[in-house]
Amino acid sequence: MLTFRTLAAAAALSALSLPALAADMYSPMPEPAPMPDPYAGSWYLRGDAGWGWLDYQGDNGNSFQLGGGIGYQVNEMFRTDVRFDYGFDYGMGDDQEANLGSVLVNGYIDIPMGGTFGGIKPYVGLGLGYGWVDLSPGSDEGNFATGIMAGVTFDVDPSWAIDVGYRNRMIFNDSTAYDNSVTVGARFRF
Repeated sequence: MLTFRTLAAAAALSALSLPALAADMYSPMPEPAPMPDPYAGSWYLRGDAGWGWLDYQGDNGNSFQLGGGIGYQVNEMFRTDVRFDYGFDYGMGDDQEANLGSVLVNGYIDIPMGGTFGGIKPYVGLGLGYGWVDLSPGSDEGNFATGIMAGVTFDVDPSWAIDVGYRNRMIFNDSTAYDNSVTVGARFRF
């Protein structure tokens, strides 16, 4: 009999303590601290190679391009850089060749995908600066230039990122030069 009373008392005490346990189970969980952005406040160097298609003075040509620059990652969603790009020997009509260069100050909005997509970030950007076209035989012209960019960045690790993108450059000479290019590049953060 003593065992039955002990079991009954233990069951009664357990039943009385369940509401207290239930209240503890449903208390709000504290918000996790935001993860610091590992890339914010870092400088980077970039290098790019690609292929461009030029439309200038009614002629069209295409060429290999190289570029490079230095930039600053302001936060997870915004970065800026100064970039020099040059296209070599665009084969134009009438046995002409054109070289195209630009120095642009660019701003980019990176769109973090998070979670499943990890280090993949689509981006859009806008650039303003100076560009020039050297036409041979012909004249050399330089003037105000703009760039519109879009692409995807793949963060390889905290120091390296691969960039695949499209860019439209316009150089506003007497005849506006339109250059569309596809580039692949790398950024090194330090």
